[in-house]
Amino acid sequence: MITESVKPLYAHVVLEKKIRELTSLSRSEFSNVALSVATAINSDEEWIDLFDKVLKLPKSGNLPVPNSMQLRLEEEQGNYFNLLWKNAQKALSDNKRLIRLRKQIFVLLIWENYYEHLQKESMNVGEKETVSYCEMTAPEMFKTLAEIVLLNRKQDSDTIEKIKSILQEWSSKNN
Repeated sequence: MITESVKPLYAHVVLEKKIRELTSLSRSEFSNVALSVATAINSDEEWIDLFDKVLKLPKSGNLPVPNSMQLRLEEEQGNYFNLLWKNAQKALSDNKRLIRLRKQIFVLLIWENYYEHLQKESMNVGEKETVSYCEMTAPEMFKTLAEIVLLNRKQDSDTIEKIKSILQEWSSKNN
């Protein structure tokens, strides 16, 4: 577990509030997921676009801003943090946006990307995709599980019971 300390800006509070409207994960949990999602950023243009969006976030307002913020990252996400920071720094400095990328701005970039990802995912919840069992990725599993639970339809009651039983079995094996 790696801990990153960040001096929060008002924009962090605003963006965290927006993210929490779409997920119930804690700050550290959604930061870990956000870093995993950000590994898909593969061009300078994407970093610049995120930076431009972050610049448009409110600078002040009525929400309280904490004095400090801690992000507890899994080891793999800590590695992503360092790698992605270097990528974003290079993209933004090469394109004359920033001389030096500060950690607090980097966190905003990652969170903004994750917020956009959540918005896209929330629009796709009702879409049906044909995915074979072997090809289903973890995000697809979570999306399908969320859809089943959120729709809470009578015709899915057998499936929900099976899922509950599998989760309880797994929990009893791992506790």
